[in-house]
Amino acid sequence: MSSFKKLLFAFGVLLTIVFFWTYREDYLLLEIPGTFEITSPEYVTLDNKGNTYIVDSSRERILRINKDDEVDLVLKSSDKRFSQVLDLSIDDEGNIYVLNNASDALGIYLSFESIQKYSPSGKLMEEAYTIERENKSVIRLISQIITNPDDTVSYIILKDNSFIVHNLSSSKEEVYEFQNAKEILMHFDIDKENKILVLTRKGELYRAENKNNFDLIYKSGDSQKGEDGVVPWGISVGEDGNIYITDLGNRRIGILKDKKIETVYTDEGELQDKKIYYSISAKNNNIAAVSESDIILNGESIIKNNNYKLSTGIVIMRILIWIDVFLLAIGIIIFFIWLFKFLLSQKSFVINLSVIVMSGVIIITVIFGLIVVPNISSHSTNETLNRIISVSQLTSKLLPKDAISNLDSIDDYQNNDYTSLDKLIKNIFSSNESYDNMYCVIYKVLNGSISEVYSTINYLGDSIIVNFPHEWKYEGSLEQEILETGETKSISYDGWADGDCLFSLGPIYGENGEHLGLIEIGIDLTTLQKNNTKLLVNIFINITAMSVSLIMIAVEIIEFINLRAKYRSKIQEKKKKPHIPLEITRMAVFLVFFASNISSGFLTLYAKEVIEKSGDLFGLSSELLMALPLSIYTLFMAVMSIFGTRFCKKIGILKSVFSGAILFVIGYLIQFSIHDILALIIGNALCGFSAGLFLMIVNLILDNGEDEEEVERGWVSYTVSLTSGTNSGIVFGSFFLNWLPKQMVIGFSVIVAFLLAVFAICYISKMEISEAVKQEISEKPKISTFRFVFSPKIFITLGILILPMVSCSYYLYYLFPVVGFDMGISENNIGYSFLLNSLVILLFGTFFTNFFYKKLPRYVSLCLWITTYVLSFAIFIIFQNVTSLLISLVLLGFADAFGINMYYAYYDEQPQIEQYGYKHSEKARKIVENFGEIVGPMLFGYVLNIGIFQGLKFIIFILIIFVLIFLISNIFTNNKKTI
Repeated sequence: MSSFKKLLFAFGVLLTIVFFWTYREDYLLLEIPGTFEITSPEYVTLDNKGNTYIVDSSRERILRINKDDEVDLVLKSSDKRFSQVLDLSIDDEGNIYVLNNASDALGIYLSFESIQKYSPSGKLMEEAYTIERENKSVIRLISQIITNPDDTVSYIILKDNSFIVHNLSSSKEEVYEFQNAKEILMHFDIDKENKILVLTRKGELYRAENKNNFDLIYKSGDSQKGEDGVVPWGISVGEDGNIYITDLGNRRIGILKDKKIETVYTDEGELQDKKIYYSISAKNNNIAAVSESDIILNGESIIKNNNYKLSTGIVIMRILIWIDVFLLAIGIIIFFIWLFKFLLSQKSFVINLSVIVMSGVIIITVIFGLIVVPNISSHSTNETLNRIISVSQLTSKLLPKDAISNLDSIDDYQNNDYTSLDKLIKNIFSSNESYDNMYCVIYKVLNGSISEVYSTINYLGDSIIVNFPHEWKYEGSLEQEILETGETKSISYDGWADGDCLFSLGPIYGENGEHLGLIEIGIDLTTLQKNNTKLLVNIFINITAMSVSLIMIAVEIIEFINLRAKYRSKIQEKKKKPHIPLEITRMAVFLVFFASNISSGFLTLYAKEVIEKSGDLFGLSSELLMALPLSIYTLFMAVMSIFGTRFCKKIGILKSVFSGAILFVIGYLIQFSIHDILALIIGNALCGFSAGLFLMIVNLILDNGEDEEEVERGWVSYTVSLTSGTNSGIVFGSFFLNWLPKQMVIGFSVIVAFLLAVFAICYISKMEISEAVKQEISEKPKISTFRFVFSPKIFITLGILILPMVSCSYYLYYLFPVVGFDMGISENNIGYSFLLNSLVILLFGTFFTNFFYKKLPRYVSLCLWITTYVLSFAIFIIFQNVTSLLISLVLLGFADAFGINMYYAYYDEQPQIEQYGYKHSEKARKIVENFGEIVGPMLFGYVLNIGIFQGLKFIIFILIIFVLIFLISNIFTNNKKTI
């Protein structure tokens, strides 16, 4: 490599490190230098340093505006941050506390709630509190975050008949008794005397005198005070100790005086022309409030012209990141061009085939993305919209008309009319699973405005109250047109603070045709689009994976047809006993590994399901029982590697092949027919016995070629068909998991096993093993097995290197499916993920093996092999997410791409091999490998039993000890030849 290329490579590495160290998606999306636009503000709060914090963009962004009117902090939602901001609080050090909620796959019900703590610079410091939601609910359990008078932060947890105030600084908890707290309580604050203020959904404001006693300090709609139509919403205690309230009904900001709300600020004009202010924050003698389109600070709009400047620091960072992105994009393009050239230069059939497949995948991706995806997405959206309209029209006919006509005041919440309406709507939506992801809102025209009187949505806008008015007028609105024409309208809206929605809006008429209100039935559009995208990605993954699998199957079939034609031509030449080409054994190898791996991607999960249904066995834990089918399979393969030759000698090749074929079919028939863990274990034992027998016979046959060239071709075919069979089997099984239960998918293994039986009896049984091969196997070694195994180098190689590493390879087959499924990877995608590992080995195996052969001593390469395993486990432990889990698979692929070949070479170069005999030493190595394959599933079953991350830490510790022993032993004995 020239100096320029080395410099360029070093620069690329440095650039990549800098990019990922400094990258902020927030900065990438901003204008340079320009002004900053605030969109759909939803929440505002102030801190004690004069900064204003705004939540906007459908609650997916947090902005901080400093005293110089510059945006100096931008936090946008992402996988590593919040999903949607429901509340915000700032402590005395400027740390930001975010109430983060996320919905489930339907987009309606809560999946989890958490409180996240960010530093003043926007770095996520910790998840201060998290609640995983198991039952379907739209009611939040973490109601609010509040800043205490001493500028510490507390959060409120709602219970059925109480609520808890937890101080994050002192960890002090106080429990307050309140009847129906979860259903009725809405907003909280703390006054200057450290007394909790509680606002209910009926418009009642209470002050807690103690943990069991609350004073009613305000009740909305009290006619004696002349306060008609008051709808209190946001509350905040100011520095002066006064309680400030936003009144939705009268569209104003008020102050509570003598149990009465007095106006502090309201817009000019008629009531329907005024803005409605929702959240409010009083701090340092400042009052800030937010409407649907504006934010005011002390009565003045602060986003009227949307011309906030970005701080100098943000502008500089964004420019640097754009430079990084540009250069990194160029670097990635150069890398893929180099990779393409490099792969083609290897002149390997397998690699060239892989390049062709990858090129086809890229073309399919482009076509799929440009043509298929938009059509499918559009079709799905239209189908959903038609379903929404049907549900809307059905529901509107069933609604209790009297109940709707009586709902017009905030204190009607949870009265008889409200509960009867609520019960009916919930019954409708729970009666059909296809309605489960929809929400329902009932509107009425009150005081000339459109007002919600019922809603199933709570977790976004807290809007479960009666008479929740919206800013726009009824006169001249779409709602007026719908009521007057009776037509149901479908609407897609992407600008609301509550997120993007796809919904229908239809009329509700009384018994005499009078206008009662409107019904909105909708679905969260963001979630729908995500689900559509997920579906399309799954379709593409299925197509791609099956394309790769079918190409591999086609190659094997073509090769078999060619070899069969070659054999038949010899028969036609009237040769008495024509020699069957050795390469024809590749079909047997392919079918063995194909059948064996159909269930590999889900065997552990299937065992778990079977155990849950049939119960445990022999008193073993479920984690260890889950490992038994894999372990028993490899155990019986190991038995055949030891006794298979004697078995064949005793009954002959024909009977051995026939026995193996029958047992292979019976083994999978047992697994397919009986849903029981014992049947699964016995079935795998028979399959392992048969697979070991077949592969042992094929190994003997491959050493029986007419010349060295044919033997070499036979072993190359063996390697290719092994890889093709393994990958095709995993993909095939994973693909059919989309439609079939696991037990039915195993049925395909029965079919493949039957095909193997037919092929083996027709061809393998007719192939011979020469006496020379048998004699070589039977030759007695020059040294004893004891002296061979316990010679230092061999013992360390077998016990410290091969045994633990083969055992650790079962991270892929045992632990990955279980952990991946628990993390949300679908069962079929778990199988497809195996291809990441296999493709890396296929594409880079030859290159890495040749590179390490030439550049490094064998033992150093093997130390790197073990170290890469340690690194892959460590990455998963550190990040503990799906991405790190997949990265660990890729790293294992890179490790095995050179590690397996290197340990074969290292083992074969030991001087003891010559004295013990190559065939005998190979058998010893295979026995240790088989033992490692038996131990591997049991090892990771133990890891599951004691805890995944604790168990992986233990394995990492052991591997580090082993690699040090292996390294030190090689340093001190490298030039010695001891037995």
